[in-house]
Amino acid sequence: APPTSHADGGQSGPTTRAVAATGNVGTDRDGQLGTAERSGYNLETKDIMSASVSGDNFPYLYSANSFKNNVGSTGYMVKGGVFTTSDSLQPDWSLRARRARIYPNDSVILYDVDIYVGETPVMRLPFLYQSLDRENSFTITPGYRSVWGGYLLRTYAFPPTAKIGATLRRDH
Repeated sequence: APPTSHADGGQSGPTTRAVAATGNVGTDRDGQLGTAERSGYNLETKDIMSASVSGDNFPYLYSANSFKNNVGSTGYMVKGGVFTTSDSLQPDWSLRARRARIYPNDSVILYDVDIYVGETPVMRLPFLYQSLDRENSFTITPGYRSVWGGYLLRTYAFPPTAKIGATLRRDH
């Protein structure tokens, strides 16, 4: 199904083929809800630009100062991104990246990353790469959900043969 959007206000430019939405902008794409303070979309070039973005893609929650597609690519550029799995108002931990490149179904690359425990920075990394290849990956996901409490999800996916995939999960 195509994505659906709503906003408090909006306007379009018939000659520029641009649409601008402001105030409580929400987009639902395949059951994933994202919100923004304002967003713009060019109907001709398919370029998108949003400001003050937040949302979740279970088990991850995110927010960013800005989000836009990479022109001529299938990826997205995020600036001022915060990523966590903690749904509390004061996240137990977070990754805060100056910028990030997201390539759906391929990889996520965070640049100038600060790792926080609570509000305390504990480590800085020049970049952090995470493959989204579900057929050959190892993932550790710590987090906190108000319904579950603290948790640690571990997944190892691998292809035992060319036509069979396997996934091992260990949750605590």
